[in-house]
Order: sequence, then structure tokens, then C-alpha cells
Amino acid sequence: MYFPIKLKHFKKSYINHTPIPKQLIEKLMRETADECPFSTFPYVFNMNSSQANRIHKTGNCITLSMYLKDKLSKHDIQSILIPATIPRMYSHPNYLNISHVALAILINLDEAYICDPAFYFKEPMKVSAINTQPSEIISQNIYQNLPEPLIYKTVFQPQQHILNPYQKIPANSFHVETFKKQDPTDIWKYYLMEILNPDQAISSFYISTKRLPFIACVNQSFQMTLYIKFIDQNTISIKNHNDTLYQGNIHEIPHDVLLIIQPCMIKHFGTSFNKYFNLPPDVNSKIYHIKDQPRTKKNKKKKTKKKYT
Repeated sequence: MYFPIKLKHFKKSYINHTPIPKQLIEKLMRETADECPFSTFPYVFNMNSSQANRIHKTGNCITLSMYLKDKLSKHDIQSILIPATIPRMYSHPNYLNISHVALAILINLDEAYICDPAFYFKEPMKVSAINTQPSEIISQNIYQNLPEPLIYKTVFQPQQHILNPYQKIPANSFHVETFKKQDPTDIWKYYLMEILNPDQAISSFYISTKRLPFIACVNQSFQMTLYIKFIDQNTISIKNHNDTLYQGNIHEIPHDVLLIIQPCMIKHFGTSFNKYFNLPPDVNSKIYHIKDQPRTKKNKKKKTKKKYT
């Protein structure tokens, strides 16, 4: 079920040549948290991240990064999807090393911002190929509703690094080692390279492993307001501000609970959102092969050959 990851070094054309206000990025990150919740529902119903972003404005880490990328582009800021590993709290024995995607914004040849909307960064990491001293930002643990300081530093990797048969990091590349301040042993990495097939290489095995869908709605203060998760094919758990409202059969959700979940569910899945509670019969066994949206190529002017006599 695994597909080789496709990576390439950043191009100079990805560099932003106008000032990038950090406050603007933070504002767009807050809006992304509020407007595009993390969810696996679209994939269970045969969508990829691009479709999830366009149609439902909810999806996994790839969709959230795409959503933020679109918001940045409206301010003429370029950004690139990058691959990453994950901390222990999100790990699973069936995941490959790289099982996550974030976003990089190139400031110049030596500096970049890294945004991770799926890990609820409250501010971007500013990384540098020259300054490799540790720095600190704040993220949010939405499950405990607590801020979490993160320590990070840039590392140069001169040799090729083979993580597993499907994931190889090219030589002469940079990555950013990251850990929670209270646990320096739990290190994850952001690789400063563009990932070309995130759905194929990451979503396919992530959804094949997670299987049962969930959605986590968060506000601009990075507080989780609603968490809906399937326990099994017929049992659903619904939490409001981390308080359990209901856990039981999907067809017996109390009316008052439905009224609470309606704003978020209608916003992303329409008034007939209940149909997404009827999971496909093969949800517990399906192996997903999610295809990436074809990359659009810019039209290039054809060069006419000069004739010489």
C-alpha cells in the first residue's frame, strides 16, 4: 500500500521578493484554524486533499496546509508544501517515518518561515541556514487546551538519509529538529524540501490506518469547540469544549446535541451532513490509494528557431 515519496530541492523562483509581515502570517494561521478544521471525513468518501479543500474546506494536514497556502497567495505570498515526521502523541506503528505535511515560506536564499496548521502553531518558525541556534515558538495542545512551547533548530544534512524503502532524503539538504520544551527526547523533523505527491505518499497510508473518520473544530483562539469521532462503524462520540455530550448509536443522537453540532457540520458538509454519518461498508478494511491533483503547468512560449544563411 506504500508509495515512494517524491521530493525536490527548493527553486529560487519560490523566494518571495516583497516583505512578509509575521503578524499577517499569524493572523492567517488563526483564520485557518477557525475556518478549516482537521477531518478525515472527505477521504473516507473518496476525495483527495485538493477536493477536500475546495469542496468542504476541511481535511487532513495536507488540506490545512493547502488552505493556508491559498490564503497566503491572496496576499501575493508564495509557499511550498514540505514533508515532516511527527511527535509520539500522533504516532502509530503502521505509519512511515514521514507521515505529515506542513508549509514553508521562503524569505530569501537563507531564511524561511515554517507554518504547521495541523499542529496548531500560534506563530511561524523562522529558520535560517546561517543561524542554527535553537529558537522557541508557541503551539497549542487542543486536547488539553494548553499552550505548548516548542524548541527548534536548523540542521544541515550532507549525506543522503534513507528512512525506509519508500522515503529517502537527498544529500545537501536542511531539516528542522523540533521538540516540546517539556520533553526534549521527543524530536520530530521538518524537511526543507518540496513534496510533490503528498496524498499518494502520506494520505493513502494515513487514512488506511486511521479508517474511522473524525473532525476537530477549533476557534481562532486555538480552542477545540467540537470533536466528533467514530468509535466503530455505528458508534459516535461527540464532545463540546472537551466535554462529552453523547456517545452511542449514530441514529440516536439527541436533538439538543444535533443543534450543537449543526453549525460546524452544515458549514463543511451542507444541510444533509447526516449522510456522512452513514459510513461505507468497507470502511474497516479498505486500502486507500489517494491520487494527488495534477500539477498545473505554466504555458511557455515556444522558441522559434532563427534561420541562418
